[in-house]
Amino acid sequence: MDYPDIQLLSGNPEAFQKAWKACGEIPVDDVWTAPAGWTPPRFGRTIRQEAQVSGPATYSRGKTRTLRFLPSTAADGDGWLFRRTDLPEQLPVAAVLGNVAQADRAIVLRAGADANRVRMSEHIICHRFGLGLDNLVVELSSEDPPLFDDGSWPIVEALQKAGVVEDTNRPLRYLTPKRPVA
Repeated sequence: MDYPDIQLLSGNPEAFQKAWKACGEIPVDDVWTAPAGWTPPRFGRTIRQEAQVSGPATYSRGKTRTLRFLPSTAADGDGWLFRRTDLPEQLPVAAVLGNVAQADRAIVLRAGADANRVRMSEHIICHRFGLGLDNLVVELSSEDPPLFDDGSWPIVEALQKAGVVEDTNRPLRYLTPKRPVA
């Protein structure tokens, strides 16, 4: 088999050929439909009670960082908000596309002053869909969130222990693209 622009420097050529073939069989721009009988949730969900995790800072060697998760209220708006507790009088940083300040190695969110940013935010935001939490307030003790030896598990455990509640005063809105997004 010919591999344009690829030279296998080491490893098993047969295993590489098998992996190359498997990659070629992965559908691109696949359309997934909901299972029969499934209906989307009608109302937003948040946590029942406060939760907190602490761990080693991502970039500040030897320091401990804390994430505090708070139930979201209608006054907080919809979605996920980050609040920097070390920066008084700063805007909350909403987890929205318009607040992405950088995305080359990690996603950095920012709102207002340049210092009011959250690095590695994707390590926290990924729990939005994984745990079905639409609305949440996340307080951070710095721009540098904790990273754990066992991945996201401490965050998952803390949020699950906090419980999830549906807020019937906050209906969800769904948007449907009219054409493929590329």
